[in-house]
Amino acid sequence: TNCCYMEQAENIAGMENKVGRMCINTEWGSFGNDGELDDILTEFDQLTDKETINPGICRFEKLISSLYLCEMVRLILATLSEKGELFNGVSAPGLMTKGILKFHDFLDIIDEKVGLAKTKHFLTRQGLVLNNEDCFHVQHICQIAFTRSANLCAAGLAAIITHIRTSQNLPQLNIGVAVSGAMYRGQTQYFFFLFQ
Repeated sequence: TNCCYMEQAENIAGMENKVGRMCINTEWGSFGNDGELDDILTEFDQLTDKETINPGICRFEKLISSLYLCEMVRLILATLSEKGELFNGVSAPGLMTKGILKFHDFLDIIDEKVGLAKTKHFLTRQGLVLNNEDCFHVQHICQIAFTRSANLCAAGLAAIITHIRTSQNLPQLNIGVAVSGAMYRGQTQYFFFLFQ
């Protein structure tokens, strides 16, 4: 994940030509590499990060990207299952398998219309005998992870927009924002949470 914005050349240190604007690549996926996000990281964020090929790197990306979100949710479900707080304490070997929760499964689970049935289908494929309460809990966990992703992305956008507005001494800023990515394209709710 990343974000770019247009900065006034006069605000860029080291620029000889102070006229016009320049595109700034924030590389915001790496935000948190120096501990800036440590206060908000959960045990599951830390575990997800630890199990990647680049622990301690791209911390913000690991909080909001579809690439890591499904694995974090899988770790939550596996842990709750092991603690006996889900699935009547029955451990599901499938949930112990890294990568078992695919993004299309995640999107199906959080779907408002078919989510409950899709949740049951996914968990049944993992060898679990379920009740509706378990399905509701799994769906709720996925929805929270999804909403948190959008809220963190929105916070990053708000910080950049505030920087642009204050650096130009504007009381208000009208700005266009272009967004793409699997989270945004995969579920229309992301737009709602992002721009709420």
